[in-house]
Amino acid sequence: MQLYAVRVPATPDGHHARATSLTVPSPARSALIAGTARSGPDNLAVSAATDRGSGNRLFAWLCVAVGACSAGCAVWLLLGTGGPGITRGVEDLADLGAAGVAAGTCWIAARRHRGRARRAWTLMGLSAAAWGAGQAVWSWDELVRHHQMPFPSAADAGFLAALPLCVLAALSFPVGRREEGARDSRLRGVLDALIIATGLLAVSWATVLQTVAGAHPGERVVGALAVADPMSDVVVGTILLGLAVRATRATRLPLLLLAAGLGATTLADSAFAELMATRTTGVGGHVVAVGRLAGYLLVALAALRATQWPLPRPERRTMPSRLGLALPYLPMAAATVLELATEASSRRLGPLLIASLLLLILLVGVRQYLALADNLRLMRDLSQRELALQHQAYHDALTGLPNRALLRERVDGAAAGPGGEGSPMLAVMFVDLDDFKNVNDRFGHEAGDRLLIAIGDRLRSCVRPGDVVARLGGDEFAILLDDLAEVDDAFSIAERIVESLTCPVDLGACAVVVGGTVGVALARPGEAGGEELLRRADVAMYRGKERGKGRVGIHEPGMDELISSRLEHRAELSRALEKGQFVLHYQPIVELEGGRPVAVEALLRWNHPRDGLLLPDAFLAELEESDLLLPVGTWVLLTACAEIAVLRVQTGVPVAVSVNVSSRQLIAGDVGGAVRAALAGSGLPPDALIVELTESGSSIDGEAVAGRLRALKRLGINLALDDFGTGCSSFSQLRGLSVDLLKVDRSFIGDLGADGQATRLAEALIAIGGRLGIPVVAEGVETPQQRAALARLGCPLVQGSSFSPALPLEELRALLAREAGAWAGAGLGAA
Repeated sequence: MQLYAVRVPATPDGHHARATSLTVPSPARSALIAGTARSGPDNLAVSAATDRGSGNRLFAWLCVAVGACSAGCAVWLLLGTGGPGITRGVEDLADLGAAGVAAGTCWIAARRHRGRARRAWTLMGLSAAAWGAGQAVWSWDELVRHHQMPFPSAADAGFLAALPLCVLAALSFPVGRREEGARDSRLRGVLDALIIATGLLAVSWATVLQTVAGAHPGERVVGALAVADPMSDVVVGTILLGLAVRATRATRLPLLLLAAGLGATTLADSAFAELMATRTTGVGGHVVAVGRLAGYLLVALAALRATQWPLPRPERRTMPSRLGLALPYLPMAAATVLELATEASSRRLGPLLIASLLLLILLVGVRQYLALADNLRLMRDLSQRELALQHQAYHDALTGLPNRALLRERVDGAAAGPGGEGSPMLAVMFVDLDDFKNVNDRFGHEAGDRLLIAIGDRLRSCVRPGDVVARLGGDEFAILLDDLAEVDDAFSIAERIVESLTCPVDLGACAVVVGGTVGVALARPGEAGGEELLRRADVAMYRGKERGKGRVGIHEPGMDELISSRLEHRAELSRALEKGQFVLHYQPIVELEGGRPVAVEALLRWNHPRDGLLLPDAFLAELEESDLLLPVGTWVLLTACAEIAVLRVQTGVPVAVSVNVSSRQLIAGDVGGAVRAALAGSGLPPDALIVELTESGSSIDGEAVAGRLRALKRLGINLALDDFGTGCSSFSQLRGLSVDLLKVDRSFIGDLGADGQATRLAEALIAIGGRLGIPVVAEGVETPQQRAALARLGCPLVQGSSFSPALPLEELRALLAREAGAWAGAGLGAA
């Protein structure tokens, strides 16, 4: 039996979305989903690895089976077991069966893929089917009709139809990797393919095709048909090798199996063409049959491998593999060796072989030129990336300003310069924005980023061209001024910076004003190191903040010890919550007429291990500027509700508890969640909790605060407006916030009875509450005169030391245990 063209399938590099899913009945699908949810990602990974391991073992056994089948067939044919008739039957039927298996597995692989990969496997299956049809015709005539097939014959129609289908299949496989610089990548791929094809054709021409073509003088069609099969194998092999070297490691195996199958059929086709040209029979025919059998079985293995795990979208590739770099030059080396061998045997090379070698030289020259261009481009890219990395290492990504590392280098260099009396001064400034956290909390971090960029531009506009403006991180900036002729130059620049920061910054949806505090450290070169100057500027900035925001602080001798104490105090404050050093005291809110307690206000105290009990004035400002405000506020809510719920049960006095909440807590924190947790954990009735916010806090970003307050009201709690009268109050605000209680600020109470103007203001504020139907509490009531004046004005509720100071929990318990009616008469201020 004589066979023609085996065409090898192409790669499974396409996208395989639909084909990878399994159809699972609904109950099974539910169980599968539930099991997946329970198993977690770690178990899923183990399961996937187990499945892949079992699949690899199965595939390994299939490879062993293919090898055993090919070897067994070869032994059978070489031994001639059963005689010539049986041998021919084994040859024909083995090759026919292998082609059928290849066609079937290719169609299965096509169903598991989509896109170009599906088209490629379909065409490969059609190619194997066409070849199998030709082989079936051949086998029928040879085994059943016992005719010797002529050349060409009806079977050759199937063999020849397989050729273009196989070429189209190889061209349809998607490229395994998308390389950067797609145009250059395609050009390199074309050149590599031409080099491989030219080298292989040169070798094939010199070894086989020249003899085959010369065996049919005057029969051009027959000669063309005789060489078409081996030459098409070379074309398809070139395509598949090109795809294989560009494939990822995961997608490479099916392509390499296809290329190996093609290699086996190429050798078989070339051997068959040689046998036909030389009219040789015998063992050579058996070798041809075994080669085609092994080739088609390798095609089937490739399809099965692609069917086991349809592969994901190929990843991006930026560099060719080592195999891809070496492969184009292997056929060229083989052609060169062939030329030398031909010269050594004193045979003529022939015009076609000479032309092939010259074309190889030209193609390799162009390829090397492209490789050199790639190397030059790579060097340029590396240089640019090095510059970009250096810029990133020394500049802030958000503002583009120098960062701390670059500033440190510049300050060290300036401080290490030649100094001495009369030498120019240098100054290091530390700039810290005031209330920057409020911008982030109210408008979000994107608005905060825009603000930082704008502040960086302003700082650059305030300094001289050679000065360094750096961002250290967060809302902190630093400036280096060197070569200062006068000390006053540094002061004027610092004041210019403070003034510029008072101008509004347009953030698109709104305009905000954030001030800034500037710390200045002055020195001559050689007097202090760069790190010391930065530390001094930082100390001066903190000193400036202590005197008030929006100021310039100048470093002076003796300042370090004071600032060190402040920094230690701040560090202790950051650990106070963790160490349980915060406690709550409670100040009663009573009815002016009769002195009956109706509520208590929870007030935070810091039980400092060294300085004793500290009032909020000693730490509240630092707490509000730090990240502790939100967790401490949540702790106050939880603790106050828990303690007062127990106290109500123990004393039988149904007092409410009032807890202060800042606007920052409302905007940035989860006050609603904290309130729900406090009520649920303590059992305190919702109407026994009063959330108290300052009037200025309620007017900040009014809509956002109002929305959160409405959500709190839906929980059933009461809302109180603290410091009433100190801000821009309006009836619309009071109505929109649904306030249940108004607390008149102590500044309106201090001069009651002695100042007519103060009395009229207090009367107006109390009247506003009365007309709106909102109870009013007068804060800071300390004297009998104030109590009498408030009684005349009709204020229903009062709070202050005239009735009771803020008390620890145990003292409050004792106080509430008394008869409520005895409070006013006995003078609770003395209790």
